[in-house]
Amino acid sequence: MTRWTETVLLKSPGFLKLVLITAIGAICMAGSGCGSDAYPSPDEIIRDVRLDLLRDEVYLMPANKGVHDETVYLPLRQWDIILAGMMQPGLTTGDAPALVSLLIPGEFDHILVYVGKDGAGIAYAVELNTDDIRLEGTQALVTGGHRFICLGKDYGLSPHPTGQQVSDRRFYAIRWAKTFTAEDRHRLNAASGRMMERLRTDILSGYPYQLEFWYSGGNILADRTLHLVDDGLANGAGCADYWTSLFEDYAGVCLKGVRKDAQQIMDYYLNDPVGRTAYLPARLNPLGGGDIPLTTLIELGLTLVDDAPHRFVCDGTEETGLVLPNMISVSPSLRDVEPLH
Repeated sequence: MTRWTETVLLKSPGFLKLVLITAIGAICMAGSGCGSDAYPSPDEIIRDVRLDLLRDEVYLMPANKGVHDETVYLPLRQWDIILAGMMQPGLTTGDAPALVSLLIPGEFDHILVYVGKDGAGIAYAVELNTDDIRLEGTQALVTGGHRFICLGKDYGLSPHPTGQQVSDRRFYAIRWAKTFTAEDRHRLNAASGRMMERLRTDILSGYPYQLEFWYSGGNILADRTLHLVDDGLANGAGCADYWTSLFEDYAGVCLKGVRKDAQQIMDYYLNDPVGRTAYLPARLNPLGGGDIPLTTLIELGLTLVDDAPHRFVCDGTEETGLVLPNMISVSPSLRDVEPLH
């Protein structure tokens, strides 16, 4: 290039504009901020429930199916189900999450759903969880709801406080994930916009966590029958049935083999080595006194009764019982997410 050409280019308004734009872009990418156009932080995305900023990009989640297994990395896609279990005691605020874990049959006792990455490559998930369980008279009341959390970057790097429990196996002892068939993936993708709208509405409105049972007589001392609740999204939901209902109602994706009925749950408390250790702490003991094992309550006449069978919209078949995370982990409708090699 001649000196004359260099001089013309340097004096060209278009050239100077290009240099200025490039410089501003470099400053923005360096994290110095660009006024109102600066990309929102994870805290801002969570605060404003900016699900619209999330994209269906693969997230490499640290996982281990067994307590002593080495950590592997699962490539998650949007709407994949994250399974977690065996929450370590003393690592949560309050005892509600750990207490609920003790009472839920199976190694996996909680689920989250991966909802995508933002423009900075940071991943997010949503869960429905409890904050507290208390007794008022003889009624058990639960508070809780949706948690929109940040998982950080691939491989569990740069974990955000809201999602640290998934990245750090010192919180949940086991973590795994399930994905969908190609046909169901197509249905989920087609309904993704409507599901995101429903999800945002529920998060902003404080959609309630629903206990999976109710006292038929309002007083467990007088009527020791507990009715299981399997009513979809009507009156709140638990961590697992919220998602099975959302996928079915909005995308026509029916997850089968995900329930245990009342007799199976009672058998778990009476006969399973782990189930026999489940108990209610003193502050939730409806009979007063100290901690009380579930086996004792059953021996005193506590009975679980099933709700009406759930009828699948896909084919009209029925399934009875509670939707449980551990049953989702073995559902024939889902597939393991294969680890990255």
